[in-house]
Amino acid sequence: MKQFDTLIDGWQCIEVDMVDSTNAMAKRMLQNGPISSKTVIVAHEQSNGYGRSDHGWESGNDLGLWVSAIINVNVGIEELAQSTLVLAVSVQNAVKQATGVDLQIKWPNDLLGDEKKCAGLLVEMAPTASDMGRYTTSHTLVLGVGLNVNQTAGGFSPALNGKATSLSMLGGGEVTQSDLLHCMLESIDVFFLQWQQTGFAGIRKLWLEHAHTLGKTVSFQSDDGYQSGLAIGMSEAGALQVRLADGSVVEVDSGEIFLKLELADT
Repeated sequence: MKQFDTLIDGWQCIEVDMVDSTNAMAKRMLQNGPISSKTVIVAHEQSNGYGRSDHGWESGNDLGLWVSAIINVNVGIEELAQSTLVLAVSVQNAVKQATGVDLQIKWPNDLLGDEKKCAGLLVEMAPTASDMGRYTTSHTLVLGVGLNVNQTAGGFSPALNGKATSLSMLGGGEVTQSDLLHCMLESIDVFFLQWQQTGFAGIRKLWLEHAHTLGKTVSFQSDDGYQSGLAIGMSEAGALQVRLADGSVVEVDSGEIFLKLELADT
């Protein structure tokens, strides 16, 4: 049954009952030919949803919002890593606007509530027929969002008990995925345009206002193996700044960080 017919101007919606992954579907579509920017795929259920490092994501039962948005952006190749941070700010803003729930952002791609994971983000660059993408400022991105919406405390698998939450559990009430999607696409329009026109500084400020990671002890993979330190800030370019035990500060540009003791990774 169609739920997402009414969207904001300029977006084309492709709604499917079941798919392996909305991101995987988007990339297959792009491999088969040009797809209009501002196309969004929304699924009622995913059989093989995934996040960073191919981590699985429980996305069945029509209780969440499983979405991939295809957009074109004009930024330098060196700035593309910031896109995940722009998406995090976009989704955080949309959730607050639609439900009043004020999620926090775990660098770089999770949204948390009550110290539990409520949303996961995955930005992927569209496959291209050549390596020309590295020499241009025009890129096609697939913005993947998995957002837990109306699950109850008993609605997650035993493996996620105490690790996952939903907007409903966080006091957002019974909200419709259609309303959330509408707010999310509006936010994506606003913040990705801001990023392209005025740079990352404004996005960085908003990210820091909702940062969960800062002040936490984190561990991360580096060329020297796993290292640990205190997350103290974000660089002007979007890297996580971590103070190591010897007092030196390193910048983590990509990959996954693990909050030690306070939060188990999911």
